[in-house]
Amino acid sequence: MNTVSKLERFGVDRSWKAVNDWVQKAGLQPASGANPNCVALDETVIRINGQQFWLYAAVDPEINEFLCIRLCTTNTTALTEQFLRELCEKHDVSDAVFLVDHAKHLAAALRQSGLRFQPVRHGNRNAVEYIFKEIKRRT
Repeated sequence: MNTVSKLERFGVDRSWKAVNDWVQKAGLQPASGANPNCVALDETVIRINGQQFWLYAAVDPEINEFLCIRLCTTNTTALTEQFLRELCEKHDVSDAVFLVDHAKHLAAALRQSGLRFQPVRHGNRNAVEYIFKEIKRRT
């Protein structure tokens, strides 16, 4: 996916170099091959030029780093399942426990994908909440 062309759709005109610098500075480039014990999974609404988007994120709470991120125009169980497939292709999360809030579509997608999860409001889930707070502050 070409991030520059995606941003242009929202009226954000930035060069490839500028976007690359943002990603490197913020540490948003998820590496492949992680094998975390738990994964904080969540989504949040962000607004870009008056339009609403859903940002999905999977974070390793032990090291506070993104494992996978995706921006969508809506939040559905099907999109969440697609996000989880992408996450599973990049990382070995088959034995991980997913920490989620009480969003029903997250639980349904994890159940459908055969992944273990635990509803948690605080603790290790704070890793993804902190990252979302910072993203919202910057956007």
